[in-house]
Amino acid sequence: MAIVKILIALFLINTVRGQTLANVYQLHSDVFANYNKEVIPNANRSNPMDIQIGFFLLTITEFEEIDETIEVNAGLFTRWYDGGISWDPTQYGGKFSLSILQSNIWTPPLVLVNNVEDLKPIEGEFQFMSTVFYNGLTLWAPGGVMKAKCTTDISNFPFDSQTCTLQFVTWGLTQADVTLSLAPTNAFDLTFFVPNSNWKLTGYRPYTYILGGYSGFNVDITIQREPLYFLLMVVCPTLLFSLLNPLVFLLPVESGERISLSMTILLSYAIFLTLVSAAIPSSSNPMCILLIMMVVIIIVSGMIVFSVIIVSAIYCRDEKQKINKFWKAIATKFPWKRGDIDSHTAEEPAIEEATWRDVSEKLGLHRNNLVQPLYETKDSGNTRHVSDNTRQASDEHGEENIKTENNLSRSDHTRNNTCISWKDVAHSLDMISIISSYALIILILVIFFIVVRS
Repeated sequence: MAIVKILIALFLINTVRGQTLANVYQLHSDVFANYNKEVIPNANRSNPMDIQIGFFLLTITEFEEIDETIEVNAGLFTRWYDGGISWDPTQYGGKFSLSILQSNIWTPPLVLVNNVEDLKPIEGEFQFMSTVFYNGLTLWAPGGVMKAKCTTDISNFPFDSQTCTLQFVTWGLTQADVTLSLAPTNAFDLTFFVPNSNWKLTGYRPYTYILGGYSGFNVDITIQREPLYFLLMVVCPTLLFSLLNPLVFLLPVESGERISLSMTILLSYAIFLTLVSAAIPSSSNPMCILLIMMVVIIIVSGMIVFSVIIVSAIYCRDEKQKINKFWKAIATKFPWKRGDIDSHTAEEPAIEEATWRDVSEKLGLHRNNLVQPLYETKDSGNTRHVSDNTRQASDEHGEENIKTENNLSRSDHTRNNTCISWKDVAHSLDMISIISSYALIILILVIFFIVVRS
């Protein structure tokens, strides 16, 4: 806006009637007859020359995260009072100002200090026009394509924002010779700014400073990335892979596709990670959180493949192999245990009661006369002899007791094997794996979005 006002003022001034080309030639000859552009035109040599400076941004051309550079098309507008230039406008047809090439007057050597290319004045080889007024006021606005070093922080990619600083100094002139001060109005001008499709300008701050005996002018530019492209091409496929992987535990083990599907997802995600690594900025300090999340998810995918193999091995175990207390607890202590386990368990008291009733009947404990004489006494010289039928009854009861114990042991073994099988254990492990996998993946995703959006 300040540049527009200056141009309008110049237009109005130049429209003053009574000026001729001869007046302009004469003015140029008289003003610059004894002018020396090699000397700093400071009328008051006891104080440094004050140069008011501002910045106008035209467009953000490019931002490179890997090279840590920002390229902008911009310029500086400056004004100062040249002590070697003055005239009386009435003697030159009312000419109040004169537009001349910068090579005819003294100009401050403004240099972009953090330039990644050659260290040279920002105007380069191009000759910009300058405007001088009758009282010595000089206006000069050099510019061009500026490529500066910019320290990047890609930890929040693709929701990151970057702040870059353009550092300008009057190269070779100390603060005793020249001081830079902010323009009183519009020190940062966006009149001719053209937005960038990938980066949005969110903030700026121009300021002057003194460092190492030199007067400098800095411009902080804050830009924010437009994340839509990376959300569709990187984040969404990552979410799809992470949420699809645990579903392999829902496939029947008999299908034989569990391991192959889990390995396919793992390899597909690894290939996808290789392809998108070119789109993700590579930096070690700080590390990209999205890249860390992708690596963690691929580790979780590998753990899922390992779990699938273990569960399949347990499912295919021989049913004659004994199930210890640990596996029984896994199969029965969770709410998702299979329904047939409950039915078998409910039948256990009935089986146990029927078994003991058979035993009591065989032992004759259900009769009123619970004790039977097992031998007869015969007097033969005051000596007792056990009769033959007593020994026979004892032998028969002993054989029945042995058979009953064998039947009980076989019944207990059969009941245990019938109630809980290795398939029940594998089913419980499937549910544990899928729930823990989803819980871990959702936790990772929530932490990622909280961190990058904070």
